[in-house]
Amino acid sequence: KYILAVIVFFAIIAGGVFVWQKGLLISSGTKISERTKDWETYRNEEYKYEVKYPESWQRQVLDSVYADAISTKNDVRFYPSWVNLQYLNIKDPMIGVNVLANTERAPLPVALHFTESISCKDVKVGGIRFCRYAVDTEAPTDLTVYALSRGDWIYTIGIMCDLSECVSSEEYKIFEDVLSTFRFLTLEELTKPYIQVISPNGGGVWRIGRTYQIKYRTQQINEAGVAIFLVDQSASPWKLINIAKNTSPTLGQLSYRLSSDISPGTKYKILVTGVVASASEPYQGSVGLSDESDDYFTIEKDATSDWKIYRSTLGFEIKYPNTLYINLSATLENQDSMAIFEETKYRDEEPRHWPSISITEIITTLTPREWVVKNAVNTIQQVDDERTQIEDVVIGLDNIPTIKFYSEKGSSGSTHTIIKAKGDWLLDISLNSNPNGEISREIYDKVLSTFRFSE
Repeated sequence: KYILAVIVFFAIIAGGVFVWQKGLLISSGTKISERTKDWETYRNEEYKYEVKYPESWQRQVLDSVYADAISTKNDVRFYPSWVNLQYLNIKDPMIGVNVLANTERAPLPVALHFTESISCKDVKVGGIRFCRYAVDTEAPTDLTVYALSRGDWIYTIGIMCDLSECVSSEEYKIFEDVLSTFRFLTLEELTKPYIQVISPNGGGVWRIGRTYQIKYRTQQINEAGVAIFLVDQSASPWKLINIAKNTSPTLGQLSYRLSSDISPGTKYKILVTGVVASASEPYQGSVGLSDESDDYFTIEKDATSDWKIYRSTLGFEIKYPNTLYINLSATLENQDSMAIFEETKYRDEEPRHWPSISITEIITTLTPREWVVKNAVNTIQQVDDERTQIEDVVIGLDNIPTIKFYSEKGSSGSTHTIIKAKGDWLLDISLNSNPNGEISREIYDKVLSTFRFSE
């Protein structure tokens, strides 16, 4: 018999400690949504399927944690961006796809056996028949599972959450859309050589001086590599700007920083080219393939290009506008702060105008989230524990993951962004408000967008 379980897995690899907690998967029927069009795709050619998920969600592939004797062969999980994968909680919503060995060759869709008797409903989603299971548990979460069999494998798609609360949540709607994108790959898709540009694939804005991810997918392309170009199609003839040559066709993505010699424009595309592997029938020989973005994207000049630069001896730099200045006396008075930026228009006023952006060094080996959870309420000024909300955000020219939270106390408040630096320390870049005036959140976010570690 099969006991289907979504396993919440925490591994301390160095110590060889493994803790397993049993749970279950989920799935539910829905029409394909327009919003899945630009989602990321997880493709598994070994088990011949693919499924889409939101670009902002995190993906975990846990195939390697299972012994050969275990029936689970493929375990993929998707979590919202705000879930901390290092400290998973049983209440965290999770969408999972599992492939299990079907040694009994169960019929389609599939009859699964749980620890208690549970009936399933035969449903169709996107033309595929599933058995839908709804499982109430004594744990803080419930399970909805869609399952089917195909040859030697059982495929399950599900969501784990508190169903009484989550069925009307955005996460559950996303789960239904994920389910709608599940499909099996055709023989042609598994064998035919191709190159596909994933992103940028049209729309959106790139800014000069910033770093972006170029994503692509290939199959049966020569290991000599692919070439990647930025194409300005407003020029006549088109202008090809070389980004990379001899890049691994299986790498799938590349970081690229737009240099200052790139001209702003509205008709840019990414082009990826390669040569078909010589063993690919009927494509023997040096047959070239290519793909480009489906539509144009825009490149703009960075609005912060004429800002001043603050460079730290700790190996980072950040830019700030002429409307701000570094208040050296305030910085010296506050020994914890490396720099305090205040509004230039209040520079000569007394008493000093307090709204500011400050950069503070924190000596610790903890991650940003660990430090905030453990210390923030006691060590960061103006933090009210009950009103502090923590979120994961990406900032800077190099898309650096950080923790951001806002705290309000009385008539003033502060917004903090905690960055893991290169070494045993963190940075707290905070916006400190005051009823006498305010530096806008827009300026604060633009300052954060210029942060980068020195080369």
